[in-house]
Amino acid sequence: TEMIKAFCQLVIKNKEKEFWRDKINCRLSPNTQVLLDYESALEEIVGKQSPVERLGPRQTQNRFVMVFCEFIELIVEEKRPLVLFLDDIQWIDDLSLSLLGQLINMQEPYLFIITAFRDKQKEIPPELSELGAIDNIQKGLIKKLDLSGLSLKSVEEQLSVMLKLKSDEANVWESSAGGTFTVTPIE
Repeated sequence: TEMIKAFCQLVIKNKEKEFWRDKINCRLSPNTQVLLDYESALEEIVGKQSPVERLGPRQTQNRFVMVFCEFIELIVEEKRPLVLFLDDIQWIDDLSLSLLGQLINMQEPYLFIITAFRDKQKEIPPELSELGAIDNIQKGLIKKLDLSGLSLKSVEEQLSVMLKLKSDEANVWESSAGGTFTVTPIE
């Protein structure tokens, strides 16, 4: 929903509501309401929509994935590339997993997806392998980067700048071991 909100803000700021109203409704109708159910800010652009047919849970999920992917195809182009950053995908739910798989399989040239996975917190869910990640890594479509904790020097430099301390006063390394989310002051 944050991506759709940001899109709406950009469209309103650039005074392109009519252009996008026509484009979105033409492409997504009669399913535009599906996106409005997840992000109501889009209504300011597309207007009031007719309710969509009620479906079972699985069909509703599939329809959302289909409509969201169509929306992405509609808004992404060379002049408007899109970067999606999905953090903590080790906790990914079924809907998000299905959506991520479809977005990857679209192979949209102006869609760049970045995911972060903390493999030390939880084992890799077997569902992630269903995305064809291994095949896509071998094809060069997906790049894997292993990031380690920050070095002692980096932590001390960042803290000394942020807290206006001398570098020897910014000693938090022992408690955090360089973990970016666990750097805490030692008293």
